[in-house]
Amino acid sequence: MNEENDKTPDDVQAINKGALTATALAVGVGAGATAGTVSAQTDEQVVVPGHFYYPDVSFDVVTQYATGVKNDILESYDDEFDDLTDWDAYAIRIDIGGSSDVLGIIFSDEDELEIEEGDSGTFEDDAAFRNADRNLLEVDSGL
Repeated sequence: MNEENDKTPDDVQAINKGALTATALAVGVGAGATAGTVSAQTDEQVVVPGHFYYPDVSFDVVTQYATGVKNDILESYDDEFDDLTDWDAYAIRIDIGGSSDVLGIIFSDEDELEIEEGDSGTFEDDAAFRNADRNLLEVDSGL
């Protein structure tokens, strides 16, 4: 080892974890004071799990989940969605480019949006945390 690179794998892992934590905090601060609070959805907003959020990327609605499946999915988020009957869940195909798409899910307040199979939208780049602990975002969808 030389003086420039005398870090052990444990040191590198600790540095990477620190960088990841700092990035997460910066994203949380950048998203505004909504982290940890529930804000009201606007007309075109949907709730999307963070791992299905691709800013400025288009998606197509594949299907609406049946009530039983939708309820099972929403219940997996414990008490995040107070009245399950107020929410709809949709499978989406996200066009990330290349040879394959990503299948994802979005949730919408049934009183806010009229979404149908075949509808297309684009995730805006200004998502805010609905619940940071559960990695749920609220974002304009263009639907």
